[in-house]
Amino acid sequence: MARFCRAVLDHAPLGSFRQRFFAHEPTDCPECGVLQDREHVLFKCTRYRRWWELRGEFEFLLRVSAYRELNGFLTTNESAFSFEDAPT
Repeated sequence: MARFCRAVLDHAPLGSFRQRFFAHEPTDCPECGVLQDREHVLFKCTRYRRWWELRGEFEFLLRVSAYRELNGFLTTNESAFSFEDAPT
């Protein structure tokens, strides 16, 4: 549930969070070398498995099934939106 809340509220230990609150800490995705933000995790990062083809966060969140799909994404990708996957 904690990871679900972090993902929905965009308050996860990602590079974008660190960029706002801890500017001296790493912000790049360890897998892809770009800013690790919610959109990157949900749609672009090669580290995670996903089954949807969407253009961005807004389109994703407008879907009726978005929260069920987000729950499935978090179940499939157990380290997504966790401190374990924070940039190092």
